[in-house]
Amino acid sequence: QREEVHCAQAERAMAANDAGKAARCYAKAGDFVDADVVVKMFADRNEVDALETYLRRRLDLREAEGAPDGDPAARQLAAWLLDLNVSRADAAAGTSVREDEFMAAGSLQHFIHEHGARLDFAHAMKTLVSRGRMDDAAHLCEAFGDWDGAVTHWLAVRQDPAEAAR
Repeated sequence: QREEVHCAQAERAMAANDAGKAARCYAKAGDFVDADVVVKMFADRNEVDALETYLRRRLDLREAEGAPDGDPAARQLAAWLLDLNVSRADAAAGTSVREDEFMAAGSLQHFIHEHGARLDFAHAMKTLVSRGRMDDAAHLCEAFGDWDGAVTHWLAVRQDPAEAAR
């Protein structure tokens, strides 16, 4: 019943054009509302910040509930967040404002280290490599404990991870 209340609050917030509040309420509603529907709704309305809020809160709630590492719902939420963070980093890299690029890249690396274990390694690696985000792929290797992959990358570019993050 609590989930129904959160869902109703989210619907009212969307009707009032308060996507941030709607994202928080939909996240609290948990599995009562299909995540695909909520993600599509925010994406269709180009509410990227609300989408990120929803995905992060849902993932945090799944983790707080003790979802196992292989939890398919948590894996999907993490995959959507990875795509969102990579898109933001790519968009920021295309601007002349270096601070935006630095912030977006840092946010992506933070996400990888914080939630990387929730990702499907092969799919995440393919996403990062196909978009030319090799340093981020090395961070993913670190998050999964693939030290050979990480060290191979850092030696190839002759940087350590701390230097690359600057």
